[in-house]
Amino acid sequence: SERLSDKREVLLFQNFPEDYEEAQIRDIRRMCVEAKDTGNIIILTHNDADHVGGLEAIVNAQNVTIGAAYMLYDCHPRDEIRKRVRLLSKKTSNIKRLEYEDGRSKSIVNIDNYSLEFRHPSPKDNFLTASNNETSGIIVLTYNGGDCISWGADNTLQTMTQHIASNVAMQFGPHHGAPQDSKTKIPLALQKLNPQRCYISVGTKNRHKHPDQIFLRSLCNIGCLPMCSQVTKHCSEELYLKNTSIYDSCAQYALPPPASSAISCWGHVRFYLRAGIFELDYVSQQVSQKIRELSCSTACCAIYKNNTINAGDNLNK
Repeated sequence: SERLSDKREVLLFQNFPEDYEEAQIRDIRRMCVEAKDTGNIIILTHNDADHVGGLEAIVNAQNVTIGAAYMLYDCHPRDEIRKRVRLLSKKTSNIKRLEYEDGRSKSIVNIDNYSLEFRHPSPKDNFLTASNNETSGIIVLTYNGGDCISWGADNTLQTMTQHIASNVAMQFGPHHGAPQDSKTKIPLALQKLNPQRCYISVGTKNRHKHPDQIFLRSLCNIGCLPMCSQVTKHCSEELYLKNTSIYDSCAQYALPPPASSAISCWGHVRFYLRAGIFELDYVSQQVSQKIRELSCSTACCAIYKNNTINAGDNLNK
């Protein structure tokens, strides 16, 4: 889940499984309670259990208020959709369908010159697809009309190229760093998207071979900085075997630690957009420095050692 604003709490549920650590669920509850006077907005970009299974723990928290909820009505079984609606109805009657029509972006939240926009899927996409991943929600944060941050959920990179401008400051995903494009299309799509950074939410012990090696190498080849939440043997077997976290960002942010089996890489990432300028905070800059200092032969380590991207990037359009 991502916290998008201090003025209004917007929880964008991207990767929030039912078996999420209880301590981390408590932290997300705390964020909701802190913003209860301004009204929380919950956005569900995907209905799979590994993305929204932990929603019930948030909704049932006593002090959490929800001002509005946006959710997909995709090809998941109708009973699952009804379950989500009934759950959200405990806290809000303002439940909206996450869809856009006529090729126009759907603005969800507007704060100053920033807009959180929904770009995919359309009703036609929902009707025609046979895959939940193909119609997971694409969300983009814009500043003065220019794309700054993108969330691809579980979509293919090819789908993302149709809805997101190139050169965003931060791209989240897609699909835990293992997009379902063909191996030949991954490099081409990334060249078109050309993000400056890519945050990959992935678990050390995941059974799905995430993140994908071709995806990681393709990111590095375009000069994009991969930012994985945890170390896996699929991104660096030598770091995986060392079983030592690169940096304890949880402690720095006074956040609950991850599962005992996790090897933290970036862990939590905090950044700011101020007047269109992207800035990593001090902790995240420390993580970047730690990666530069690693004696590691992977493409990810090499791109950090040769990194020319500054902590702050001017994104004014």
